[in-house]
Amino acid sequence: MAQTDKANAADHIASLPALPPALKLQVDASADPPSDTPSASVVGNSLVAFTENLDSAHKAELLNVIGFAQLHAQQTYGKDPQTDPVGYYDAVTSLLTGIGFVAEDIPFADYSTKTATVELDAVVLEILGELLTAPKLAVVEAALVALDSAARHDDAPWTIYSSSSSTNNAGAFSVGLADETKDPDGTPNVSLSLSAFSYSGTENNERFLWRGCSSTSLAIKDGATTVVLNDDRWNAPGVGSAITAQMKPYSAGYIANLPPLKPQ
Repeated sequence: MAQTDKANAADHIASLPALPPALKLQVDASADPPSDTPSASVVGNSLVAFTENLDSAHKAELLNVIGFAQLHAQQTYGKDPQTDPVGYYDAVTSLLTGIGFVAEDIPFADYSTKTATVELDAVVLEILGELLTAPKLAVVEAALVALDSAARHDDAPWTIYSSSSSTNNAGAFSVGLADETKDPDGTPNVSLSLSAFSYSGTENNERFLWRGCSSTSLAIKDGATTVVLNDDRWNAPGVGSAITAQMKPYSAGYIANLPPLKPQ
């Protein structure tokens, strides 16, 4: 997929309306995610895990980009992840492409299970296990454990917990792993492998990631994409600086860092 050039990316960002003020705060977030160690953060309805290869600057950049796309998908384009998850993720990937990053559309497909009960965290690991190596999957698993622990001890009102709807028992969330490699000349390559999920038919929207549900009462769709970041594009006038400025009011209300991870 061809990238939008710098000028068009800046123009696209400038054409978007300003995001409204954050309505409620999540738990306090530290200034930057920890660096040089596996870590994870929640941004909106996404759980993003990071390998030890990413530094704090790239982690913050990625969280701001994902949050920016999610918030505009909902507030500017009116795509509700609860009632229209496919339209919501189409808007997210379209926005990422429009501001100059690579993000393929997410092809959703039905997930089927042969077990009588199912838990969404196990589904996440099963699907990502087909995309990631064992060490990288261990980072995602540790992120899910940290997310569960934070919920138990902090009662954190993160969007990812409340993304299911009380009216139609449906919702959407995504889980991804970001990694960084370097070209021979030292140029960094930052990418996020992201799996998105939509579901309907859950009996209860509290702690839905860990609640066992009857497989006959839960319909799940999943799809994957890869988001590729570009430092040159991010540092262009009117791109990274504009995104950071729009996301600053949401830094403690839409993004929160999880406790240190302990991959097994």
